Amino acid sequence: MKTKLYALFYLLTLIAISLIHSPLILLMLFALIFFIAKGARWHILKRALFVILFFNGAITLGYLLYGLFAPTHPESLWLINIRSLTLTYLTFTFLHFVDLHQLFAFSKKSAMFYAFTFAQIKMLEKLFLDYKDGIKSRSNSIFSALKSSQLESLMVMLFGTMLHKSDEQTKALRSRGFFDD
Repeated sequence: MKTKLYALFYLLTLIAISLIHSPLILLMLFALIFFIAKGARWHILKRALFVILFFNGAITLGYLLYGLFAPTHPESLWLINIRSLTLTYLTFTFLHFVDLHQLFAFSKKSAMFYAFTFAQIKMLEKLFLDYKDGIKSRSNSIFSALKSSQLESLMVMLFGTMLHKSDEQTKALRSRGFFDD
């Protein structure tokens, strides 16, 4: 029951954060979520900042470059980045404290979909780590050994494996009566 309440609180907070347009209120919400995270707050912050820098970095840079040629509103960029950080930090905090296995156990179908998704994520993670270890074993660092052709073949392999595995899972679900095509 506690897990379902956390999930409901998480969903309502996501909606609330999406509707707030004040950077100050978003920063206060971020501080509250940071306080709630307790012992894991710095680990979660590190992960959230990495994700925000990776995904929002290009958008922010593009918007700043665009601002050199046309009038822009820097406060909207500030708002987008704070909102993204708050949403990402909230999601990572939720995932840290809530057992998703237990959350999706309320229904046999949702538990089955979650199990298939989780298995696919773990399989792709293992493939990626094996590939990374193979590249690392051939060089001093992964960045000096990684060539664009290797990265391309990794993406093709992961994408092809993902498509094949999802096709197999769809067939398995169809044979169990989940889909009525």
